Amino acid sequence: MQDHLPVVVATRRCRSARRLHAAAGMADVSFPLTGDAAYIAALDRLWENVVGRKLYLTGGIGARHHGEAFGDDYELPNATAYTRICCAEANGFLNPCMFLLHGHGKYIDVLERTLYNGFLSGISQGGDEFFYANPLASDGEWFFNYGTAATRSPWFSCSCCPTNVVRLLGSLGSYIYAQRNGDLYVNLFVGGGTTVNLNGVDVGVTQWTHYPWDGNVTVQLDPAEETEFTLRVRVPGWALGQAVPSDLYHYVDARPDVVALLVNGDLLDVEVVDGYAAVTRTWKHGDSVTLAPATPVRPSGEPCSCGRECRTRAPERGPVHCVRDRQRRVGRGRHAAGGRRDHARVGRGPGRRRVQAHVARRRRPAHGHP
Repeated sequence: MQDHLPVVVATRRCRSARRLHAAAGMADVSFPLTGDAAYIAALDRLWENVVGRKLYLTGGIGARHHGEAFGDDYELPNATAYTRICCAEANGFLNPCMFLLHGHGKYIDVLERTLYNGFLSGISQGGDEFFYANPLASDGEWFFNYGTAATRSPWFSCSCCPTNVVRLLGSLGSYIYAQRNGDLYVNLFVGGGTTVNLNGVDVGVTQWTHYPWDGNVTVQLDPAEETEFTLRVRVPGWALGQAVPSDLYHYVDARPDVVALLVNGDLLDVEVVDGYAAVTRTWKHGDSVTLAPATPVRPSGEPCSCGRECRTRAPERGPVHCVRDRQRRVGRGRHAAGGRRDHARVGRGPGRRRVQAHVARRRRPAHGHP
């Protein structure tokens, strides 16, 4: 159990998934039940530390396989990253709770990045096979870079990851919209419909989008009667030239994209406050709001404080961190495969295998951990 320190002071030497699951519980207790200032301050410190120093570009967390722990600040290796699905799921549970505490879009930005990358990469297209570890690179040599560890499996001896997949997907519908102080928030861009009650009036909400394949999102509002309220539509950080809500990663070209916001087809000036474009008016049946950010492909990178891998660049489009198949000739060590190659397949392609490796040499993890 994680009881070496009280939760209001513990930030390091923690199992990453357990720490964030516990933090999500702390946030739920703080809002709206207790408003415990010590809990909220501890949550803010933890979130800033994770997003500013311990977060992978995919939204994954937990660099070390030993103890499934956070590493030191900026300890973000690629090939040896553990980044279990459970850790991404814990990140997915925490950030909506942080949004409810503070009402800022940056928490949903982290949620979105995690959902489309660090979480989704661990699940097969059929939804019935899973990765346990999710390294960001593969050399065919590290012990979870080859063999069965590099293949999605239907079950594990410790199957917390698949069961937490069910928990997170089952919770997803509650993260799309939110209400705070009588305002309606559009947080995630997912096609579908629902009905919310705002200030005693039922309002039908329908969303159309092909997100993330393009950035256009249309929200139609159908109140039971004309009613005034503020609709707040999240403008993603990537559309504002910010890869993550910290200085941990940056776009090589950090200029904000062109973001258009239209109400019933009429273009409005966009003022983004706390990650949201707000429209206050009296809404009637059939009114619509369209968010249309540009979605260019552009590289992101790490600051040099991250160490030896700081020159790494990763192409992104919208919220999706893109990687490509690559072939690398393996020719070192006594188990080298001569002219054969290992194929590093990262992502959610039709094949189950991330790596088809011909190398069977186990290396010791970094930092001397077994």
